[in-house]
Amino acid sequence: MTFNKMAVLALTATTLMAFSPSAKALMVEDTETFVKMATISNMFEIESSKVALQKSKNPQVKKFAQQMITDHTNAAAKMKLSLMKAKYDMSAVPVKLDQKHADMLMDLEKDSAADFDEDYVEAQVKAHDEAVTLFTDYAEDGDNTILKTFAASTLPVLKMHQEHVDAMDRAK
Repeated sequence: MTFNKMAVLALTATTLMAFSPSAKALMVEDTETFVKMATISNMFEIESSKVALQKSKNPQVKKFAQQMITDHTNAAAKMKLSLMKAKYDMSAVPVKLDQKHADMLMDLEKDSAADFDEDYVEAQVKAHDEAVTLFTDYAEDGDNTILKTFAASTLPVLKMHQEHVDAMDRAK
């Protein structure tokens, strides 16, 4: 790993820890944890973005939400193919959100129109910071070559989302 890459990863991890007490737990190398976290992340991105399409009045937020639905649905399909190729036990793949993400989704669903866009963008910033860290870590140190390749190939899209939502957050 080059010095620049290490510096970026250290800065990303430090930034995440400053904003998310659970960020320290994101360093994932084992396949089971990666699959669980990545699947739940994808589900949250899709479901929260469906809510955004219904509740947001902001065209920029709606456009971003539609992109999240499209890209994360594609990522979920690619992950499923990678899992099948890796002969992973598909019964171990989560089919519903964990409590943390279910609560976050419920909060967005209950949000007033006035609060929704800001809360949605904030949730997306956090979700993409965590996803980029998760996928970066697994792509570098994961224990399954097929899923490491999937993680590495998914990273550019996640980073693009992260940049886009960060710009939306700064613009508010």
